[in-house]
Amino acid sequence: MISHGLDADHFTYPFVLKACAELSDLEQGRQIGESIKPDARTNSYVQCALIDMFAKCGSLSEARRVFEDMPMRDLVSWGAMICGTMQNGDWLEALNLFRRTLRRIHRSGLRPNYVTVVTVLPLCNRFAMLNHGKELHGYVTRGGLSSVVSVNNSLIDMYCKCGCLEHGKKVYTQMINRDIVTYNTIIAALGMHGHGNQAVMFFDHMKKERINPDRVTFIALLSACSHAGFIDRGFSYYNSMTEDYGILPDMEHYSCMVDLYARSGYLDDAWEFIKSMPVDPDIDVLGSLLSACRIYKRIDLAEFISMRIFEKKPEDPGYYVLLSNIYAAVGRWADVKKVRAMIKDKGLMKKPGNSWVQVGQCIHSFLAKDKTYTEHGMLQDILRILSLEMREEGYIPDLISLAEDDNIHEHIN
Repeated sequence: MISHGLDADHFTYPFVLKACAELSDLEQGRQIGESIKPDARTNSYVQCALIDMFAKCGSLSEARRVFEDMPMRDLVSWGAMICGTMQNGDWLEALNLFRRTLRRIHRSGLRPNYVTVVTVLPLCNRFAMLNHGKELHGYVTRGGLSSVVSVNNSLIDMYCKCGCLEHGKKVYTQMINRDIVTYNTIIAALGMHGHGNQAVMFFDHMKKERINPDRVTFIALLSACSHAGFIDRGFSYYNSMTEDYGILPDMEHYSCMVDLYARSGYLDDAWEFIKSMPVDPDIDVLGSLLSACRIYKRIDLAEFISMRIFEKKPEDPGYYVLLSNIYAAVGRWADVKKVRAMIKDKGLMKKPGNSWVQVGQCIHSFLAKDKTYTEHGMLQDILRILSLEMREEGYIPDLISLAEDDNIHEHIN
């Protein structure tokens, strides 16, 4: 187009920048961004496309620069920046942007459109911010968005992931139109919370509405059966997926089936299933079985599976730690030391656990063994008090997995 002497305009640039984003071609995206003419550069659609391109190409700083330089920011640009920040894993910064968006909405009297709502609701899921989720639900009702299926699907997901299943089901019952995503969302949520019978019931509703299930539906359904211990029913759905709906199983379905067997203690059946798979099992499939080996103390199977995992992913310390804990669970301390030595020799570092708590409008984030937090001492005092109260109530901590040396071993014994 350019070689034929035609000029790009504010309609052209968003499409080309989207292509760069899909290809993760940051350098090409930069070149196109620099070539945008002044009259198009101030267009909000072009600016949002630039934000989206930089974020998807992993350059969040450049996306932020475009965003901050915008003379006027609308809800679309705020949504694009929040979405890009989440895509790059900076959830706390995304939360900060979300709160700035809410303040802007309050000041200007703007009502978020469905794109904004669908973009920011996952933040409420991530931080279990039910109050913010309810606030957005209020905007949805007042803004006349209650009939938008994608918005309702996001609300169901938000409520269920914040632990409010009844609110999620209420949104479902009030929906006039439902789609495959509606059912996939609620079946997955019910299964995650252990309500297998209800998940199956919603699957039956789905069939009555003549909505054909897809691969995601069966992942949610098999996972629900796994959490509820419905082995026969899960196997029946697995067969029905192929025979009745022509959906070929992929690695996620295989992983669900292995988890279905393993959670119920049928580890040998799980291993036989893995051996019967037409493709080589991935780490998640093998990892599901290895985790169950710790619960059921199956050292023989754990050693064999862990070797397969180490061949596929030798740099992941989590599985070495899991094997060490399995040895510790059966008192094989020499093997515990051997695995710990392997971790040290390979220079592997386990990523520390991260958690957070919301107090008022502030999110406090914590890393395991992090002593830099300003009120660390006070928190330790509170934890000691809670620990004493828990022990008085009869709680006995599982210290086996902490047996990293003989001193701890002796302490446990």
